[in-house]
Amino acid sequence: MNEVISVLSFIKSTYNSLTKSEKKVADFILANPQDVVYMPISEVSTNSSVGDTTVLRFCKKLGFNTYQDFKLSLVQDITSKELNNNIDDFKITKEDSLEELAKKVIGYDMGILEETLELIDFEELSQAKDAVINANRIAIFGVGASALTGLDVALKFMRIGFSVSCHIELHAQMMYAALLNEKDLAIGISFSGSSKDTNKVLNIAKKAGAKILCITHHANSPITKIADITLLHGAKEDPLQGGNFSSKIAQMSILDILYHAVYREVSEKVSKHNAITSRAITETMI
Repeated sequence: MNEVISVLSFIKSTYNSLTKSEKKVADFILANPQDVVYMPISEVSTNSSVGDTTVLRFCKKLGFNTYQDFKLSLVQDITSKELNNNIDDFKITKEDSLEELAKKVIGYDMGILEETLELIDFEELSQAKDAVINANRIAIFGVGASALTGLDVALKFMRIGFSVSCHIELHAQMMYAALLNEKDLAIGISFSGSSKDTNKVLNIAKKAGAKILCITHHANSPITKIADITLLHGAKEDPLQGGNFSSKIAQMSILDILYHAVYREVSEKVSKHNAITSRAITETMI
């Protein structure tokens, strides 16, 4: 695990890929992070109702060589920010005033953005930036709300002159993916990382030779096994109804960071394209 990433956020991101026993360890650590830093491995295993080897396997799955390495990272995580794991603070009730409701929604979304920042692997982000800049064509794939996110991002990059496509219909995605080559970049967006259709399309693109970038919340999910580059985004367990908006905010934030990283490097080169597309849009206004 990249040492810049918050270990607690990374545990949440990898949770779905853990075994049943490893999830017991994760549950205990997430519920008691400030206590765990003072516990030997035997105490964590006892409180989690598993063996010491399971705790060590859990640490290794997160990318740590030893339990002590894990605890050191956990200490740094706790001291670097004020922990706020009480998602009950953001649950909307019938008794809430509109002002209280608004504050809870904004507070919840801000938490997602903070978690996204904690999950960014800046080496992967740099690779993603270079992949976008060097790509001959960029194809964005996703289903449902992720496909709509893809359309937003496609328009953003198209505006500065990149050759970008984003098809909604599955067969169109599959055909376009099959026509990609080693000079192209395929971007797959999937909150769960387990979307059967998106994974299928990305496998087609990879077989065609394209480089694969995935945007997901879940580390070690199926989509990350296909990808050459992975960018993780935050998303707490949903205390609000309509969690799709929250996942879209998280997806858009990491993609917006990628866009600005790219634009900063190629701004002089693409200024002409930006002017042309801006003028075309302006001419449609009344």
